[in-house]
Amino acid sequence: MSKLEMLTPQNSAIALIDYQPAMYQGVQSHDRLVVFHKYAGNDPNPNADQATVAWAEPPLNRPQNSLLGVGFTEGAFGGPSTAYAIRFPMHWVFAGVSAAATLPFMTYETDAAAYVDEPEGYPRVTGGEDTPLAFTVLASADLRSWSGKPGRATMGIHSRNGTVFNAATTDWMNVLGTDSVVTQVTRNVFSRLKQRVPWDWEHVGHANFGCALASLDGKLFIATTENRLWRRYPIGADVAWRDIGHADNVVAMASAGDTLFCVTGDNRLWWRPPVEVDTNWIPIGTGPGGGTKALGAAGGMLYAVDGAGALWRTPARRSAPSWGAMTFFARDSTVNTMTSYGDILFASTTDNRLLRSNRDWINESSAWQHIHHCNFSIGLAVVEWMLFVATTENRLWRIDLYGLRKP
Repeated sequence: MSKLEMLTPQNSAIALIDYQPAMYQGVQSHDRLVVFHKYAGNDPNPNADQATVAWAEPPLNRPQNSLLGVGFTEGAFGGPSTAYAIRFPMHWVFAGVSAAATLPFMTYETDAAAYVDEPEGYPRVTGGEDTPLAFTVLASADLRSWSGKPGRATMGIHSRNGTVFNAATTDWMNVLGTDSVVTQVTRNVFSRLKQRVPWDWEHVGHANFGCALASLDGKLFIATTENRLWRRYPIGADVAWRDIGHADNVVAMASAGDTLFCVTGDNRLWWRPPVEVDTNWIPIGTGPGGGTKALGAAGGMLYAVDGAGALWRTPARRSAPSWGAMTFFARDSTVNTMTSYGDILFASTTDNRLLRSNRDWINESSAWQHIHHCNFSIGLAVVEWMLFVATTENRLWRIDLYGLRKP
């Protein structure tokens, strides 16, 4: 049998006692008491890294948002009955739901992620308290008028080597079975997540007729066939791209530090800052001889694949490049786009393969390794641990690199 004893807030601890008299009859049992202190200063253990405390507080400094997507800092407590407003009705979580909101059922406590409403009309998280940028605010409630603690509620979902759906309110169970939206969402989540989801691409929106893709500062940038540069946030739903300038016949893009780089159809290399207003691209030289099919960046270096499939590199600077051929790296003439994650290069090919450099450090790699399919790619980019691909079919997909098990 087990007993969970919750001490008062003044005692600032939770004691968990597990005992089984029949099993331990006549036997001295040790180490059956675990005490968790709400405040680190109350923990008698002198080792700071072993202090028990609320996750988000020092000395631990691990907000639960990094795992759950939300926390109580932005949440609310105690107020009049309030409904969730659905923000992305086309998401699979809302399959079979026709209503625009739940019933007003939240009165006690909620959690939330810090988010802002974009001018295009959708919510996107700010990343505050380590909330993943890929966290999608599926539904929200403005509870800033609540008297107990003002705040918000954000039902949401994100993936990182697994998927976390968070209803973000203690009131959810009170209306399960009576609120049609809550009931259907619960059914959809259990149906989808009750079994292992194959490691594969997830459709998250449209690609705006792009021809090259890059990422910087937690945003995606796409150059289009109409010579425009657009940006969007990496949330897991279809949202609008924002026009931020001209693109001038871009065929490949990459980013390093605070700079966007591109190569144009005439094999010229350019840079521009990632500002969200139209500004000039500045020419700094050319791509490697033989033309440029793909551009990427990692560890302060720009990498390019030429027309014959050879890999080149140069320091990623806003000045004339000094390309050097990586003769130890096997050529692949099918490579057409490139990006990086850590010190690993990823590439797509004209025959619909996803490749990666075959070691965890580019300088120790000798060839591309085929790891998955990547259909009709025109651009790759990584935000946090998510690899995005834009396709000739005008679709944007992503795949969770935490699920990568090769080589």
